[in-house]
Amino acid sequence: MQFENALTERYCAPGEAITLAANATAGIAAALIALGVKGNVLIPAFTFPATLSAVVMAGARPWVLDVDTETWGISADALEQALRTGNHEAALVVVPFGVRIDLRRHFEACTRYGAALVVDNAPGLGAAAAPLPAGRFMEVYSLHATKPFAIGEGGAIRAHRGESELLRRALNFGLLRGAPPNGTWGINGKMPEISAAVGLAVLEDFGAMLAARRRAVSRYIAAMRAHSGLAYVDELDRSPWQTFPVLLPSAEMLDEFIARAAAAGLEIRNCHRPTLEDWPGATKTGPCPVSSSLSQRMACIPVYSDITRREISTIIGIVDASLAGISLHPA
Repeated sequence: MQFENALTERYCAPGEAITLAANATAGIAAALIALGVKGNVLIPAFTFPATLSAVVMAGARPWVLDVDTETWGISADALEQALRTGNHEAALVVVPFGVRIDLRRHFEACTRYGAALVVDNAPGLGAAAAPLPAGRFMEVYSLHATKPFAIGEGGAIRAHRGESELLRRALNFGLLRGAPPNGTWGINGKMPEISAAVGLAVLEDFGAMLAARRRAVSRYIAAMRAHSGLAYVDELDRSPWQTFPVLLPSAEMLDEFIARAAAAGLEIRNCHRPTLEDWPGATKTGPCPVSSSLSQRMACIPVYSDITRREISTIIGIVDASLAGISLHPA
């Protein structure tokens, strides 16, 4: 409870509370269970498979939707159309790479059609978050070792304070302090106490960690301006920066960029390839060409909490040389 209270105080609006989970996948599943979702759940094709796994874990059915070319997430228009034309109980909207997007119209669409909405913002803890509007809405963060707020493994669910008991039941087999389920059920998704203790220690230095990450990304952004044909986010306060995503013009250029960087000693990862469009256990609402294109062109430049100025300079040097070695303008 001490770690939950500390996160609530720092990252929640009045009337909200954090509930901890063993990991973000369990957190998303618990959110869906607590919100009473049992049917079809819309998810983006461009995301990590854990998003789909959480829906299945909750006993619901994932329906895959294409994403937007600008935000890399499900657009409000696409979400509204899917809710209007399909039988969907909820949406699981991913915040791509933890770079916060405006979700006001998404919340409004779900309210209009009586659907729940869970925000999968796995790497996003630490960026400013808008208060959750009234309704069946929650947001889930990951505390995995690869995330900015890293404790090894863990998840945090931000919800309206009155929903904390439902979340605790969902994370504890449907039980609360040993009481019978009373019409609810749940998973084994509780955070171990040792993980919470690590979380309290991380919280003490998290401000400095965020500053280091943003310092690195600030220099990355400045370096990217020397190369045309790239797409990236240049607003530092929109993310705690698990990684720095850069979209290249083509899949061939991405592959060459990754190979050149690797030869110079730097690992550049390609994210979300393949997409969830044809993932086992999912149904797609239609073709997902944008997601497919993004998955073949997205590079993730490394960012980490104890990165030094010298390491930043080394990374930028390799990235600059690797990009300069390829043509970023298709013939």
